[in-house]
Amino acid sequence: MRSARLDRQHVAVVAVFLLAVLAAWMGVSRLEIIDPLILPDLGAVTIRLVEMSTTAALWESLAVTTLRILAAFAIAMVAGLLIGVPIGRSRGTSLAYTPLLANLSAVPLFALYPVLLLVFGIGDASKIAFGTLNGFFPIVLAAIAGASAVPNNLMLAARAMGASRLQQLVTVIIPGALAEILAGLRLGLALCTLAVFGGEILGSTAGLGYRLAVASETYLSVDVYAYVLTALILTAVLSIALSLIIRSISRK
Repeated sequence: MRSARLDRQHVAVVAVFLLAVLAAWMGVSRLEIIDPLILPDLGAVTIRLVEMSTTAALWESLAVTTLRILAAFAIAMVAGLLIGVPIGRSRGTSLAYTPLLANLSAVPLFALYPVLLLVFGIGDASKIAFGTLNGFFPIVLAAIAGASAVPNNLMLAARAMGASRLQQLVTVIIPGALAEILAGLRLGLALCTLAVFGGEILGSTAGLGYRLAVASETYLSVDVYAYVLTALILTAVLSIALSLIIRSISRK
């Protein structure tokens, strides 16, 4: 009940905020306080977005970006869990590697994107690698924190009952670390999305970010905002899907 009430409050706050932003946008554009080239009319952007939705170009770009995000997130999740859980279960290893990983996560990773372009090229691989790199650190740090917080007496009890290492992982460690891991997955997905989209803007030949960069370079402000809205919708859909999956897992 409490969780459902918090979810409703969260939705209400987000809805009020979005309505306020849209109302401010409409008011500013109607009064022409800001140059329409910088902030076009919301109605014109909406109409343009509807027009784009009838073309194959938008859906192809949306599919490219979505697949890149999902691939980057999947790799970051698997790598983060496989590395983070064993580190978290060893106190000495955790003390040695957690500060290193935390410091690495604070490095401005966008500075490494040109290197990834040189190594992987301008295609899908560089975007997926960049998304993976950004999503990996919050997931591995969350896995370390969660695994290290599992009480040792539960592990001893599992061993006493003859549980194998795999059974201990599945029945004790993962459930005990689930809250921290799920929080890391949320942040990891958000950073993967930002990194892939940003990578497409900086250097790509396909995807929503590429379309946005082209529209910006040709001063098509209405198209720019239409692609921004599309990216926001995609981000919201992915976030909601992950939240639904997390809620389903948490109830089991």
